[in-house]
Amino acid sequence: MIGLDTNVLVRLFVRDDDEQMKSAQALIAGCTSEQPAYVSSVVIAELAWVLDRSYGYAAGAIHEAFEWLFDSENIVVERSELMEAAILTARDAKADISDAIIAALATDANCTAVVTFDKNAAKRIPGMELIA
Repeated sequence: MIGLDTNVLVRLFVRDDDEQMKSAQALIAGCTSEQPAYVSSVVIAELAWVLDRSYGYAAGAIHEAFEWLFDSENIVVERSELMEAAILTARDAKADISDAIIAALATDANCTAVVTFDKNAAKRIPGMELIA
């Protein structure tokens, strides 16, 4: 198994550097279900942020990118069920994916809440609360 950095996935989705995109495609194509590529939860959060903030991707396009990633037979996503649930929460709540991942990981770690100064996150994401 080989781990993927965020920039490898960005090249696949953004296609802004032909040479790097082809290298990333060849790497992923060479992976199998027996020898998959590995994507950590940190990469998932960072990918969502980069596609949104750096490249201005619409929420629907970001969610499609994640659907492809989770459906890929030659890619393993760390804590995939938890990551998928967080991304669905973000989609349904029209919230930031990274915030939803933070809340999901904290809830899974038996935290009673995630405190934040982010009013939107506290309003939209279950388990997030404003610092009083």
